[in-house]
Amino acid sequence: MTDLAAWDRFAALLTDDPGVAPQVRLAVADPAGYLAAHEDALLQRGIEEADEVEGVVALVDALQGAGEVAYLDWKEEADEVRAQVAGLPRVRAAGVALDVAGEGSVEQVARAISRLLAPAGLVVVQVDEDSDAYPLVAVPVDRLPALVAAGAAVDVSVRTFG
Repeated sequence: MTDLAAWDRFAALLTDDPGVAPQVRLAVADPAGYLAAHEDALLQRGIEEADEVEGVVALVDALQGAGEVAYLDWKEEADEVRAQVAGLPRVRAAGVALDVAGEGSVEQVARAISRLLAPAGLVVVQVDEDSDAYPLVAVPVDRLPALVAAGAAVDVSVRTFG
């Protein structure tokens, strides 16, 4: 499988939004082109050179643009974690109330949310972009093994909170 095909598979397992994979493809195939197209957003992340552009950054940014990621700081309050995850399309569609997910760190609240979402067939995962942020995505639990394998194929860790 080529790098682009591996990235396409990874993106397809994370989201059903067809606009995500092309952004990732651009970053992987043409980092300079991706930098030129997204310079302002990348500068805010401290990315100033094409050789600093990574597929995972483009993936998380594209997921954010599609409304498919809850992008949280490591020190985020539990209310904010619940609110952002509750706003994800798959979570909204499942109709699961997350207000009983409890208090604690992002990890503790994400774990509690995953337990609440399990009966609806969803799990919360973190796409590790090698930062102290938590890009959280709600994915169908039946995609989890393939998602973890697809992440490994592009050298991106997918962490579960199940």
